[in-house]
Amino acid sequence: MSNSGNWPTEINLAFVEDLYAEFQTDPNSVSVEWREYFDLISADSVSATQPPSWASPTPRPAVPAEPAAVRRDERQSSASASSAALQHCVDKIVRAYRVRAHMVARIDPLDLTRKVSKELDPSYYGIHPQDMDEPISPETLSGCSLNTPRQVIERLRETYTRSIGVQFMHIDDLGIREWLQKRMESSGNRVQLSQARQLRILTKLTDATIFEEFIQKKFVGAKSFSLEGCETLIPLLDLLIENGMIVDRTGSSGYYGAVGVEGDVARIFRGDLSSVEATRTIDATGNVVCPGFIDVHAHSGLMILAEPHHQPKVRQGVTTELIGVDGNSYAPFRNHQDFLDFVELNSGLDRNPSLPGRWSTVEQYLGMFHQKVAVNIAYILGNSPVRIDAIGWDDRPATVPEIENMKAIVREAMEEGAFGLSTGLDYPPGNYANTGEIVELCKQVAELGGIYHTH
Repeated sequence: MSNSGNWPTEINLAFVEDLYAEFQTDPNSVSVEWREYFDLISADSVSATQPPSWASPTPRPAVPAEPAAVRRDERQSSASASSAALQHCVDKIVRAYRVRAHMVARIDPLDLTRKVSKELDPSYYGIHPQDMDEPISPETLSGCSLNTPRQVIERLRETYTRSIGVQFMHIDDLGIREWLQKRMESSGNRVQLSQARQLRILTKLTDATIFEEFIQKKFVGAKSFSLEGCETLIPLLDLLIENGMIVDRTGSSGYYGAVGVEGDVARIFRGDLSSVEATRTIDATGNVVCPGFIDVHAHSGLMILAEPHHQPKVRQGVTTELIGVDGNSYAPFRNHQDFLDFVELNSGLDRNPSLPGRWSTVEQYLGMFHQKVAVNIAYILGNSPVRIDAIGWDDRPATVPEIENMKAIVREAMEEGAFGLSTGLDYPPGNYANTGEIVELCKQVAELGGIYHTH
């Protein structure tokens, strides 16, 4: 057995286990080399290895009743030994679940009762009911802090014995194996996915299945790889941008790496990308990759509806715009003639384009942008339409009832999606407001967690 190539591997493990069983019955029934090897591992098995599935476990020894004269340090030493023994037993059942629990997972469509392996029973390792709430290491499972055997075993059952059977301990790559353990055990194998991500995954699976069926019908009898045979994978990344300098808005210096995009989620990769696959890859060599810019003072509240591709901003890297600035916004307008007059008044600034439809409320106005324009839109309510709705076009101070009416208009607009209030010193009729009026409206904005933007 001096040759390392003769040590047990996944290929010959069953043969070695049979030999070991014969050795335990009659040591002379195996060759001298195997006897020496089994004597070696038997000497270490109590402290270093888990008993095989066919072997009787070594129960955790009970701590004998201590004499009345035992010294304090001896009691502490005994308690420490007992805790270590319990931790060792828990570690063994954790490994058993990772290796064997897929055999009892509820994956039978007929829901037939499956025999529970004794290796998944805590008592098999000497863990008794009185031990279930004793403290153990919070690092027993990957990615979660569970402090008692009861908590650990409940998480193991939830992770490995529900309707998903997981067989992964045969994977040679330790990094992959530990990644799977952490991802599954930290969540109980219940990854929370948004509806959009679930639909995206379902769409990719459906597309791949339809394509495989087409290949099988088109090339009958020809060998092909398939998802069903675990021979192919679907790249979850829609896009991979590699070789660019990344500026990540944290204030740190730029660095080289890659950005992967999955649906509406982006993540940064650094180092070896040989195992990263994507539906589409862009080589960004010589370019900077950074988050989109936010234009917090945009006058595109009408023009972007007429020209939704918005190329002048998109080509500058702008991905979000704040519209409705300077007190000039285009909702709400209950009177359509007031809307048309206001558009005409500000046409030198915001132009007067042909619009794709009509609206009167903030909710209807924002609906005109949703999934129809090239950038994200944040809307802020100008005080001019608020004043027009409550007072009209008159250049005079607002009365107390009119201010209350304007506060109600602001509240309703923010509940429908506005981020706050804007004013402009040069633009009528918003510039007819005095300081007291603006203060009262800002109080209403503050109550709803909004912002105030002025020019």
